[in-house]
Amino acid sequence: MLTRIRLSYRLAWRDIKHNLGRSILAAVLLALPIIGVSYGATVYSSLESSDTDRAHQHVGHEADAYVHLVSESPLEQKSFDSQYIHWETTSDETPSGITHPLDVLPAGASATPFSINVAYSNLSNIETTDGVATVPISGFDMNDPLIKGVFTYRDGKTPASGEAAISTAMASSFDLKVGDELSVMDDTDFVLHRVAAIVEHPRHINDTFAVIPGHTEHEATSWLVSLPSDLTRSHVEDLNAAGMTVYAPSMAHLPSEASMMDSSSSNEAISVLALLVGIIILQIVLLAGPAFAISAKRRMRDFAMLSANGATPGQIRNVVLSGGIALGALAAIGGIALGVGLAAVTMPLAEMIAGHRASSFSAWPTFHIVVALVAVGTGLLASLVAAHSAAKVDVVAALTGRRSLGKARKRWPIIGLILIGLAVAFIVLGALKQGPAVVLAVVALFQIGLVLCTSIIIAGISKLGSRLSLAPRIALRDAGRNRSATAPAVAAVMAVVAAGIAITMYALTFPGYTDFRASQTHHADFEYSIYSSAAEPELETEQTSQAQTDFVAGLDEYVAGPSIHPIHLINCLSEDDVHCDFDIKRPEANVCPYDGQRDLSQEDQLAALDHPLCVATLYTYFLDYTSLRYVEDKEGLSALSGLAGDELDSTWSAMEAGAVAVPDELDIDADGNVTFSVDRYQEHGDKADSIDEISVRAIALGDAIEYHQVLVPSAMIEELTSDGFQLRLHQQFAVFTDTEIDDSVRQALNSYVMNLGYSSFDDVADRATISVHPAYDAPLDEELIIMWAIAIITLIVALGATLVATGLVAAESRRDLRTLGAVGATPGLRRKLSLWQAGVISILGSILGVVAGVGIFAVIIAALNRNIRTAYPIETTHDFAMPWLFLVLALIVLPIMAMLITGTFTRSRLPSEERRAD
Repeated sequence: MLTRIRLSYRLAWRDIKHNLGRSILAAVLLALPIIGVSYGATVYSSLESSDTDRAHQHVGHEADAYVHLVSESPLEQKSFDSQYIHWETTSDETPSGITHPLDVLPAGASATPFSINVAYSNLSNIETTDGVATVPISGFDMNDPLIKGVFTYRDGKTPASGEAAISTAMASSFDLKVGDELSVMDDTDFVLHRVAAIVEHPRHINDTFAVIPGHTEHEATSWLVSLPSDLTRSHVEDLNAAGMTVYAPSMAHLPSEASMMDSSSSNEAISVLALLVGIIILQIVLLAGPAFAISAKRRMRDFAMLSANGATPGQIRNVVLSGGIALGALAAIGGIALGVGLAAVTMPLAEMIAGHRASSFSAWPTFHIVVALVAVGTGLLASLVAAHSAAKVDVVAALTGRRSLGKARKRWPIIGLILIGLAVAFIVLGALKQGPAVVLAVVALFQIGLVLCTSIIIAGISKLGSRLSLAPRIALRDAGRNRSATAPAVAAVMAVVAAGIAITMYALTFPGYTDFRASQTHHADFEYSIYSSAAEPELETEQTSQAQTDFVAGLDEYVAGPSIHPIHLINCLSEDDVHCDFDIKRPEANVCPYDGQRDLSQEDQLAALDHPLCVATLYTYFLDYTSLRYVEDKEGLSALSGLAGDELDSTWSAMEAGAVAVPDELDIDADGNVTFSVDRYQEHGDKADSIDEISVRAIALGDAIEYHQVLVPSAMIEELTSDGFQLRLHQQFAVFTDTEIDDSVRQALNSYVMNLGYSSFDDVADRATISVHPAYDAPLDEELIIMWAIAIITLIVALGATLVATGLVAAESRRDLRTLGAVGATPGLRRKLSLWQAGVISILGSILGVVAGVGIFAVIIAALNRNIRTAYPIETTHDFAMPWLFLVLALIVLPIMAMLITGTFTRSRLPSEERRAD
């Protein structure tokens, strides 16, 4: 047996070396997805640091822990694996009286003030070429060894007194370098600081920040600490008893309590990962199969020679299978090497996209061993059909040079339709809720069924050739006549495009993105706030009115045609030193019995989902406050809600009549009113006994406004004032303008405010301050980046697959090209024929890939949404969004590029040749 196996491998390797070009094409077709998988796995493994490595990046390699004073009383720390620490106060609320970690830690310990939020806290003004910008500037001592261990110096040296260290992102944003002057607001004047260093925080490589020793002077509440010995759990408990949380690399492995959201996200991540791995393997099989099928057709004469010399069908089968294993091994080695190498080269770019450095470069050896085994197994699976065909070779036809076209077997399309029908039946019958394995089976049934239908689709398309010019007509007829070679090539392109479509659609409809979009309800170009610290209401009104007048007077010099509308936040003072809060009191008939409870059992969650009044989402479930906003005019209502047209008119008419606008119709009782409970609080925070209730007319706007907001018209303001409430309006204005508001415009507006004397960083009591800010903080458009990245990668892989498959088909049709030349066809016609062959393969493959990709995505989201819909509070489900950009690239750009490249590199002149005995 070993002898037979060794002989099969010898023959397979000899054939690979003898037909090196064709073998390389087949190996490349198999290696393309392996390169992508290896690259993605390496980048992911490198960037997805362990909890311990992530903690080291936050606190540095010199400090033992980051300690934060968060409570005057003892606390119980619930999490240790993240800088966002979950903690709860204990039953003992006696103040500890401890305000510094060294009061608790053993002798020999050291501590230095530090903020882990270096890129987000201590905002200050700096002068720029466009005006004034606001950046985080910290004041800790960069010479301290503990702090030195956090930052990486890209240029310069440790800043001394009067000098600054700036982040690489800040240096790039403001065109600064070592030796330049940085003008920073200090109290009421700008002070120059020499840039001594450009530094990088490993967790904030894209963030703008600066460090100027001694810049901020306030009592420290967080520190980096170092101990003479190892940090122990006993030390952590002592610090917790003093009201301090501890974030330490040595403690990051400790178990942490997961929130409801974390648990749900983890379960979905596992399901998605299992599906992704299975789909990738399926695509590799579908991509590699055509290579072996086409290659086997080219080798039919060799197989006939083996058969004529006494080889049995089983031995021929073994030769083909051995070749599949050998090519799978070559593809695995080459694909993994290229994937890991590409990851190493592009890691800096990946880190910039991720926003943090990789703690180390990890090639993930275990994963790649599995990938190699899968690649070899895939090569074996992909060659099964080719081996079956080779074993049934017609010896006489192959040796005499006759090419048997054969009839396409009618049973394959029928089986394909049956498989597609089974997939649809599983979906309809609800089998997707059984888990990732069943979902993967449904995806496989659907895509394999589509592959089996490819031949009959090609046969039908080929009949359209009679209406086309000569070259595309011959290409279509040849595709229909030689379906055994064309169908596998089309299936290869389909596999790549289908995977790209499915992954892109998943990225576009990820609930995190839809949650963010749903939460953005401010629609103005920018907003500004006016604040006065005056104690007397009359003086406050005078100061804010003057600031508003001065600001508006010169605003049109900075933005074109500004239209300004009040959207004030309402603060309440019921009497001296007593504050009041307005909270919506939902009618008893509309209250969900499960709302407000934590850690609902699965049974209670299912019961809540069946209850008509239980509609809370993860975003709204724990919101327990109400924010009142005063709307003065229709444009202000539009700025806050995005309403327009008749809907805006009808809503504003109701508000003019005295109605308030609430987000949830369940807050409105049967009479059309909403009830507010007015809770009074003493200045030190204790709740007073007196609670009032106010009932007003209301309309519901749903998702048009943020869940916790209530829009209030002037009529309600007058009513509350007449009832004795002292309302203070935190003045905020929405501005619509024809000018695009970018960083340079915002910096110019900040400079304008400062020149007027209303800077929010000025410590003044005799005038108001003005703060200009975006309508909302729009993050980097990750959706567009992800879609472009996946689209480009898939386009490259699909283009490679198309060219390789076309090359294999072209090798099969060389005899036809020589025949055309012999009967008088021009070289240009033969080039056009190759061009249109590539067009037929890429166009059909792209169309079928789009159909398959949309079908795969539909199956995946159906399964994921079934799991999501069994959780309460209600989680955001995946929507169905078409990736139009990807469709344009797949259906138009890909075929055009494939045709152009094929037409460019196809040889026009091929020597005519006699039938030879080789």
